Amino acid sequence: MQIRVDVYDADGVKVGEGPITTVIRASVERMLDGAGSISFSVPAHDTRAADLLQKERRVRLYVDDFGENLREVGRGIIRKRNYKASEGQWELTIDGPDMLDELKRRTVGINEEYENQTVKSIVEGLVDLVPGWSAECDVLDRLTARFDAVSVLKTLQKVCELQGLHLRFKLGVDSNVVQVGVFGEDAGLTLVNTDYPPLDPSQNREVAFLQDYTHEEDSEPIVNRLYPFGAGQNVDAALSLELSNRNDPAIQSVVLNNRRLYYIENAASIAALDGEIIEQFGQFKEIGPLENTDAFEELAANALHDAANAWLERRAFSQNNYAGTVRGHVKTINTGDKLTLDYVDVIEQAGKIIPIEQVKGEMWVMKAQENFSENGVILSLQLSDIDRHQQTAASVVIGSIEAIELQGTTVQPSFNHSPFGPEQVLIDSSNTGTVDLIISSKVLKVLEVTMRVRTKPFTATATAAQTTTSADGGDHYHLLGTFVSDASSVSAKRMLLAKSTTWPVPTLPLTAFIAEFQLNGGSVGDGWFTSSSSGDHSHTIPAASLDYGIYRDTERPGGMGITVNGVTVAEDVGDTTLDFDETFDITEAVLNRGGGFRGVHPVVISAAEGQGEVLVTFDVWSLVNPFKPPE
Repeated sequence: MQIRVDVYDADGVKVGEGPITTVIRASVERMLDGAGSISFSVPAHDTRAADLLQKERRVRLYVDDFGENLREVGRGIIRKRNYKASEGQWELTIDGPDMLDELKRRTVGINEEYENQTVKSIVEGLVDLVPGWSAECDVLDRLTARFDAVSVLKTLQKVCELQGLHLRFKLGVDSNVVQVGVFGEDAGLTLVNTDYPPLDPSQNREVAFLQDYTHEEDSEPIVNRLYPFGAGQNVDAALSLELSNRNDPAIQSVVLNNRRLYYIENAASIAALDGEIIEQFGQFKEIGPLENTDAFEELAANALHDAANAWLERRAFSQNNYAGTVRGHVKTINTGDKLTLDYVDVIEQAGKIIPIEQVKGEMWVMKAQENFSENGVILSLQLSDIDRHQQTAASVVIGSIEAIELQGTTVQPSFNHSPFGPEQVLIDSSNTGTVDLIISSKVLKVLEVTMRVRTKPFTATATAAQTTTSADGGDHYHLLGTFVSDASSVSAKRMLLAKSTTWPVPTLPLTAFIAEFQLNGGSVGDGWFTSSSSGDHSHTIPAASLDYGIYRDTERPGGMGITVNGVTVAEDVGDTTLDFDETFDITEAVLNRGGGFRGVHPVVISAAEGQGEVLVTFDVWSLVNPFKPPE
């Protein structure tokens, strides 16, 4: 057996004249749903290898069974170079993550949204963000979610988690390919113990002997009832299953502490535990409406149901974890595949063979580590009957619902109280008033709307001063002007007109009128009057000065009618002699507005009698999703 290493630069171009073939030992760890690692050592005196194996270069490890079986066992990135001298040996050891680590170095940016898209299109779009990578995914289930400021690998992992899928790196092809799917393919291998191999002669499959066997049974993570929440700053604001139309499993609800909570449960698990219910709250912070509309909220609620169900299925039953080693195996075992574990341990007591460990079934490969040396190949496996990674009781908490104050950088709906007003309208029995309540598109959900209505009399801040307009009594004459000069020259004659300053007499015919006035006996100081008297006429009176102060009317609007969006919320309320002050719940009128609650809600107020001011104040309790407007 020979281990060889091909070296590439960061752009995937091979460097060096042929592979490195002086590898002393190597180890490759393959992880399901994450990046594994590679490690190998070469003699320090191999200067060619030392020159090629520079940090951040890419390497591919192959095992060559002397020309009979060449297989790629690992691919990774050089991150550490360790020189070691010991007992006359000088080695250079290379360590680093496998190639999936490249996906950790690219982020999705801000506002990476998926609106009811297939997993296939989401995965392919994400992988396209990383140069030199492609994806294999045939999953057509749909997902609605948003991701912010996380790596491409983290986003892929979260997509898989939300959909009950897995990911892994694909070996044996020239390009870099990430595979996403359900997996569970048959690896074509049966593991048995060396002491008592219970082989079925009819099986036509490869057999390997398992050593250093361990088996752990763990019921600690079991959950069979889940109260899921999506994005939101607290459980009152977070997305729930309320608007989901999924029914497998059925959505149920219960009222606890004056809060209606929605949940799903695994009936088979409850039955297997004799009716015992193990419940948990869980938050899936990546799932939330991408817009503040009912349609997007339903899509998000359905995505929340799918994610919660995938999570619950993996935790509804006790998990069995197995580990062991296989020596001399020369076949690559992919994580996410299944192999058959057919293992029996027995003891002999009083002449009887008693089995003390007996396991037979299909097991998931969760982790595979191959160690290569001059002594051959050792394959270490971690297996499970459920495709769930081992977790402690603390790490089972989803999204830290018990510590929900720990927020990431995703958009989070928040509980909000918004007062509006007071808005003033003036009404009487002939004129109605209209006030508009406007609910923004930033509002995700309206919880309650109240409207306070108050009435007051009209109030003025000034009144006109009293003025005498004319003497009492019937017909009378009006003074037009007064003759003020008897100079002989017509041009020098003067007259003083009523309500005017001294005015120079112009040219005829007014000068002729003055001369005629003198010929008829008029003299200085005499006045000109209208030719006849009458009481049937009007006077033009100059504006009087204002008296300032507070002057209130004595009436209020009475017999009022109030409508919201055309829906009557009050009839015949208010009295013309008393101030009115009452609060109305208008939630239903707002929620049932044609076209949805986002927009303008006209409030129309009328009065059957009286007149005055009406003051309207709104209080809106809502969930707000503060989306930034697009550039």
